[in-house]
Amino acid sequence: MMRRKALSIETSSVCNRRCPTCIRNSHPDREFVKSWFELHLMPMQMIRDILEDAKTFKKHKWVVSLSYYNEPTMDPRIIDIMKTVKSYDFQTEFVTNGDFLSKDLASKMDGIVDVILVSGYENKTIKEAYFKTLFSKTELRVKKQRHKYTHYSPNPSLPKAKCLTENRLIINHKGEYLLCCEDFGNFDLGKFPEVSMKDYWYGKKRTEIAKDVMNGNRHKYEYCKTCPRV
Repeated sequence: MMRRKALSIETSSVCNRRCPTCIRNSHPDREFVKSWFELHLMPMQMIRDILEDAKTFKKHKWVVSLSYYNEPTMDPRIIDIMKTVKSYDFQTEFVTNGDFLSKDLASKMDGIVDVILVSGYENKTIKEAYFKTLFSKTELRVKKQRHKYTHYSPNPSLPKAKCLTENRLIINHKGEYLLCCEDFGNFDLGKFPEVSMKDYWYGKKRTEIAKDVMNGNRHKYEYCKTCPRV
């Protein structure tokens, strides 16, 4: 039986929002995160190579997500990227703040991307009815939610999210493998294509960290010890 897993490909580095709970904005070492605010696009050939590599997995059915710390609709190649993902017969989706979902862009996306999640927050007006008029083929989900408590979050009273270490393979815009939603390059897990996706996913380093984290042994890792995720 094939198991559904998420393959997150961060095709670009930029986001127009400055949410205080996002690690991009809350990380105390501003020099360390500086490059994440400069436009960097993952090369199209690398995206194709990642998809080729993903097809070699026999036990996993990857759902390709084109979002991580970025706002995917700010990538000027987003339509071509989605068409490329679709050509590999992967289900494709992404999370967006919806700020750039114009009628023109939506008409080009409709039917190419399978699922779009427009994620808003309690202090942001969500024009759900408007967004749903933009798509007839793509499944649109509009979610009004609160920010989650994260590393360096300024508000520890916020709700905590679940740890999804074993359910996501993440490659950021630099080609770096990231362990989880809180990872900012803290574990030195290698880069694609120097390390293949199989060597990363089934490799000793990732599997041991993931096993420890999921079995209550976060204390073995300095960064994980302070992780607020459940």
